[in-house]
Amino acid sequence: MKKFYSLLGLIFFVIIVNAQNPLLYALTSAGGASGKGAIIKYDVSSNQLTASYSFAGPDGEAPQGSLVQATNGLFYGMTRNGGANNLGVIFSFNPYTNSYTRLYDFGGVDGARPHGSLIQANNGILYGMTTYGGIMDRGVIFSYNIQESVYTKLYNFTGPVDGRETPNADDGSLPYGSLVQATDGKLYGMTSNGGLNYFGIAFSFDIASSSLVKFLHFGLNGGPMASFIQAADGFLYYTTNGGAGESSRVWLGYLGSTKPGFVTHPFGTATGTHPLASLLEASDGKLYGTTTKGGILTNPGTITFGAIYSYDHLTYEYKAILFNGADGDRPGGSLMRASNRKLYGMTTRGGINNLGVVYSLDITTFTRSKLQDFNGSNGANPELGHFTELKIKCTTPVVSIADAKAMQKGVEANTVYKGYAPASGITLEATTAEDNGYSFLWSNGATTKSIYVSPGAATTYSVTVTNTSGCTATASKEVNVVDVRCGNGNDKVMVCKVQGNKAKENVLCISPGAVAAQITGGALLGSCGTNTVASKENTLEILASPNPTSSSFTLSIKSKSNEAIQLVIYDAMGRAIETRTIKGNQSLQMGSSYKAGIYYIEAVQGKEKESVKVVKSK
Repeated sequence: MKKFYSLLGLIFFVIIVNAQNPLLYALTSAGGASGKGAIIKYDVSSNQLTASYSFAGPDGEAPQGSLVQATNGLFYGMTRNGGANNLGVIFSFNPYTNSYTRLYDFGGVDGARPHGSLIQANNGILYGMTTYGGIMDRGVIFSYNIQESVYTKLYNFTGPVDGRETPNADDGSLPYGSLVQATDGKLYGMTSNGGLNYFGIAFSFDIASSSLVKFLHFGLNGGPMASFIQAADGFLYYTTNGGAGESSRVWLGYLGSTKPGFVTHPFGTATGTHPLASLLEASDGKLYGTTTKGGILTNPGTITFGAIYSYDHLTYEYKAILFNGADGDRPGGSLMRASNRKLYGMTTRGGINNLGVVYSLDITTFTRSKLQDFNGSNGANPELGHFTELKIKCTTPVVSIADAKAMQKGVEANTVYKGYAPASGITLEATTAEDNGYSFLWSNGATTKSIYVSPGAATTYSVTVTNTSGCTATASKEVNVVDVRCGNGNDKVMVCKVQGNKAKENVLCISPGAVAAQITGGALLGSCGTNTVASKENTLEILASPNPTSSSFTLSIKSKSNEAIQLVIYDAMGRAIETRTIKGNQSLQMGSSYKAGIYYIEAVQGKEKESVKVVKSK
């Protein structure tokens, strides 16, 4: 047997899922406004089941498979009947506008009556199979280029049907399932009929060369109606329906794999038979699926309703939950795993109206819950398909960080001034086009819309904004640092004073308490001309928390020096209201007696000076 390696990242979506509110879409073969099938939507959070589009016949009828969401955000699917030739169509559906477009009408020789689903390969092209049509009316493999709107028939199946004819004894016929792309880039599929034993084949198809290679001929218990899956161990897993025609009354189907030494699991009457659905590998590593029949027989004529099951392909443990009719009957489609980690599925019949139901499975507790009944208007009788979760097209948020100033006057934008507490920090605020439900994450770890920063050297700050759909955008702003300390002990502040009509500039070195008056008179912080950006590594750090506070805050001070630290607390006007002398590397409580307002705490140790802004709320 061949080994296939795990499928990772073959198709990259620029769209995302919404785990908080999964929206699941599917196809039903009947129901809708005309009774000819519908595209349905199930809203997990509200438990609402509605028909988003109703087929009418000329646009398609009786879809059997599932929808696939392509990288352009649109859903693509097929119908078994309807269209210009009543042989089915390929269509697209925009889930954001509920607009439907018929793309291609099957004509017979090019393919007819598909039962499976489309896939998008890693080259961006859609691939699929039809159950009938082609040169021998045994089905075809085809591609559809969504960029160029070009349909291409790639292969004609020519094998026998039920052993009654042998036009090409070793080829397959009548594929009901879908193709899958494995990590080797090839497509893999199965047919329900044909082959050397007349019970179907398994094959690979090389996209580049359009060549098909048969690697398995199913025997009496074959007749697969489903599709392959590639599990995390790299091997393919599948189910068979138990043959076709009269033989299906004897053979009940089995679960198999391309894994060497794998022990196939035969389905049994009491716990489920005749699976039509493909397998699903869930997060617990187990395989999950459904059977259309099976149940405990009280007598040979007892009706059975099918089952949902789990299968551990390492220990070969099989568990099943039987349907009873009222909670569903004949689950023909596969399960799917939504972003909320639950599995969802549908039954073809059963429920209140005998038109099928929507159900979920919690794999942790292995409990099934009926969620909704089909009633005709919201769809009816889903056949072989499964739900597909809408991956929301990501509309990137518009975000920027506005220019900011440490003070209203006397300073440059996006600049802090080392040595003058009221201008030693700056508030950066993220600005968004809308203000609804955004979350923020700054490069310093803050999660608020705005941050107060007081860097010791020029620093670039960035913020990542995430909207309610999970789409993100990032903006950045560089904050420069100007060292305005002067005097023998770096205890004074440098300002540039402009005098007279000739705009004469003088550099003054003044006490911190005199700076506010000079700024009011038109002076600028720092030297005249080009300011010097600080780059010296800080050895002194101070942090106030909680900030803001309505009572007191804890001031934590860290230093690499043992020198005494002089603390000066300034109010918003730059007036010193409290001074303290402390040792480094300690915490102290402050601010309990302060009135509501803004304060600046300046710490001076030798030639090092750091400050922090604190807010006392009412």
